Amino acid sequence: MRITNRYDLPASYVRAVSVQRVAKPYTISVTQLIKPPQMLALELAHADEIVKDAADFIDMFFGTAVHHLLDHFGGPDAESEKVLVWEQDGWTIHGTPDHAEWLDLGEDALLTDWKTTKVRALAYDKPEWEQQVNLYVHLLRLNDVSVSACQVWAFLKDWDKTKLGSDPEYPRAPLCLVLVPLWDAMTAHEFMLERLRLHAAALAEGAYGPCAPEERWQRSTWAVWSENGKPQTRAARVLATEDEAEKWVEAASGEYRIEERHGEPLRCQSYCDAAAFCGQWGSERLQEAAAGVA
Repeated sequence: MRITNRYDLPASYVRAVSVQRVAKPYTISVTQLIKPPQMLALELAHADEIVKDAADFIDMFFGTAVHHLLDHFGGPDAESEKVLVWEQDGWTIHGTPDHAEWLDLGEDALLTDWKTTKVRALAYDKPEWEQQVNLYVHLLRLNDVSVSACQVWAFLKDWDKTKLGSDPEYPRAPLCLVLVPLWDAMTAHEFMLERLRLHAAALAEGAYGPCAPEERWQRSTWAVWSENGKPQTRAARVLATEDEAEKWVEAASGEYRIEERHGEPLRCQSYCDAAAFCGQWGSERLQEAAAGVA
């Protein structure tokens, strides 16, 4: 990957975000395992052609800074940022859990993952968080560490104290606890093996399918329309989930209907380094361009 500095950002920042890991054959991380196989295969195949600007790494920069500081203050009864490995079918799977803290009896651990995100992200399901955390739990199990619970602490970068009074559901603090279901060992192991199988095929044979809507972060929103008999040019409200839309209708007076709106593939548009080399994304853009001309 080549990193540019179009906005003349500080050299120290550019150096910090320019550190890149060198891909090793038959080695895959937990973060890579949960990526779509097509996405990872294209990223690795076109690594020397991908160009990004240093400004694109600001979220990663803040996240890394938070991890380093919390690692420094992890405490005596915790293990932070320790690399774990597992050999499987000729592959090395590795992962670095953020924080494993031993509970009162000193036998089981509580695994915590730190995330830096925005408030609106809490409104959406985060299957990749659940997958990542449970793969870390499983790596700990495979390395003889028993884990009885797991969680995510989300650091909300855009938290606004002035919204506390007007929105009772707004997070009460700029850090928010997100509980993560703990998978049993068999479920976690089967998931790990299936992800490894998919990625091994994609990397060795180029055998991968298109990315699914959920992998592309193609999220629906839910529009609430008034049914008062008058022509409507805009929805009364647009909410992030169907449950929120139903609650709004229950609390409102009048007749309303709820309509699902299928969203754009946000990951393809802004968060996939390999989008320029992706046939799926390129084909869709060509179809959209043709439809616009017609």
